[in-house]
Amino acid sequence: MWLIYSLLAAVTNTAGSLFKKVGSDSVNAVVLAWFTRLVSIPIALSILFFDNSEQNLTPTFWITTLSASLLAAIASVLLFKAMEHSDLSSLAPYFTLIPAFMMLSSFLILGEVPSIVGAVGVLLIVAGAYHLNSHSHQKPLDPFRYLVKNRGAKYMMLIAIIWSITTNLSKIATRDVSPQFLIAANMIIIAIILSVPVAASHRKDIIPTVHRHKKVIFFIALFSVLTLLFEVLAIQTQLVSYTFAIRRIDVLLTILVGGYFLHEKHILRKIEGAIPMVVGAILILFA
Repeated sequence: MWLIYSLLAAVTNTAGSLFKKVGSDSVNAVVLAWFTRLVSIPIALSILFFDNSEQNLTPTFWITTLSASLLAAIASVLLFKAMEHSDLSSLAPYFTLIPAFMMLSSFLILGEVPSIVGAVGVLLIVAGAYHLNSHSHQKPLDPFRYLVKNRGAKYMMLIAIIWSITTNLSKIATRDVSPQFLIAANMIIIAIILSVPVAASHRKDIIPTVHRHKKVIFFIALFSVLTLLFEVLAIQTQLVSYTFAIRRIDVLLTILVGGYFLHEKHILRKIEGAIPMVVGAILILFA
């Protein structure tokens, strides 16, 4: 089932990214991140309503959840700011680096060590996703040069590192509680954390920001909750680096959707990038 959950996370994350890009020209990124989390709370609670699992609220749960929520709150603001400063296509290569970061962070935090076959599979997916997000005249080091020059790229690199940590912390937390409970707790805690800077410095921007993006905020919140739910369900039974590598197929999914509905060109180059991703996914499944 972890494979299905990882693929579902890829689908919902693709949809969520499109709506986030629409909302990235916000009046205030902090307010947008805060209000999105507020809207996420009733969605998460409605999912929790159907969960009958017993929750064991240990000190470990609170430490890992509070730490992950604080980091996620920072990342949620940085993501809107990154999209405000850069095109989504320019930021996409940095998303593809997350599985590689995951292998290191999962080893340090959880002691997870992928097999050689699995590690090769992760790196193939990273390489394929990178190729899909590069253009024909791009040099291998161009994204790193872009990292030095562009503020949005710097935000994305920091977000990738943060996500590689928070996912591992979430896996620790799910040893004591159900995924549904963890997600609801995360949304509530993040909303409370973001309420502090909003109340202190951004109150005047609440109404303009919400009014400007009221049509997309619900969908951003919905897909954020669903993506997190599928992620947590997947990492419960499989290595974090494996699940996130499979989830990076959202890069391929986005391109296929663009080619089918928007009649985008350069199909051959996209197929070239898709081949190592498919091979990498197969290697992970065998691993």
